[in-house]
Amino acid sequence: MTFRALLSAHLSDAVVAAVIFTLYNVYTRDAIGPLAIGIDFISYVVAIFVGFVVIDTLWDRVFGSDTT
Repeated sequence: MTFRALLSAHLSDAVVAAVIFTLYNVYTRDAIGPLAIGIDFISYVVAIFVGFVVIDTLWDRVFGSDTT
């Protein structure tokens, strides 16, 4: 898959998951202040997106790209 295809396939899922994790951190008062919330959100988006890309790449290599 090209980077554009990976970006369009996984970025929206990563953003939704990061919003959920960030809201949970705000709710439990682990992240207080706009800077901490922003850093948490961006780090979650990057980590989850990279995880999705790595898992998708490994899945395609092990099971082939024809598997959905």
